[in-house]
Amino acid sequence: MSAPLYILGIVEGHNCSAALMKDGEIVAVCFEERLSRLKNDLGYPRRAIQACLDLAGIQPARIDHVAMVTENLPLGQVAVKREATFSVGDHIREQEDYWKPLLIDGEEIDYLAVFKDKLQFHNLNYDFGEGELKRSDFQRFRDIRQQTIKTHLGIGDDRIHCLNHHYAHSMYAIFSNPACFDKDWLVLVADGYGDDCSASVGIWQGGSFEFVAKSIGSGIGRIYRSVTLLLGMRPGVDEFKVMGLAPYAKPYH
Repeated sequence: MSAPLYILGIVEGHNCSAALMKDGEIVAVCFEERLSRLKNDLGYPRRAIQACLDLAGIQPARIDHVAMVTENLPLGQVAVKREATFSVGDHIREQEDYWKPLLIDGEEIDYLAVFKDKLQFHNLNYDFGEGELKRSDFQRFRDIRQQTIKTHLGIGDDRIHCLNHHYAHSMYAIFSNPACFDKDWLVLVADGYGDDCSASVGIWQGGSFEFVAKSIGSGIGRIYRSVTLLLGMRPGVDEFKVMGLAPYAKPYH
């Protein structure tokens, strides 16, 4: 009888979390916020990973593969724990002091400098080493993330896989239903943003997957996020209030 196959999944963006699968079955899931007591926490979910290992009763050496989600994770968002710590005022400041100068005025501007008062490097569980960091240092941050996993779990590079954000969403849509394996499917994904798009269309056929279309300008999540801020509430947190009001609006609106 062969040894069971363990796959650990890690999310480091908002609502950072870990999930552990044993032979294709989910045996443990934990969100970092449950243990850090910081709602919508971000960063490397060290506590959540340990909780999953404890629940499964295994040591890190038993992990066969680690899937870290999102190739180009924005360092700025994680460094300030944006969804966890930003007030409405911070979100407005982000629009006025970062996005407007960057997108409208065409200025070179450093996100980490704008929000130096919000930096949370000491609470992120990463070893950032020496040298200046920028929000757009995707490759360097990816290397730091992978090195953190290697150091924490004591496993090699060959067992760590970095997945495209929308590819991960698509795989969940397919593999969460065993009936999907032997059929061909059209897979649709829509979110605020992840890696290179906010909406994607893919085809699962003959046991393989391929993207056929992507869009970066169709994120309905971004619309809800913007409306939430315009109404004076926290984006990424209070959208449920906006969506909950939707049934009371007139069809025209």
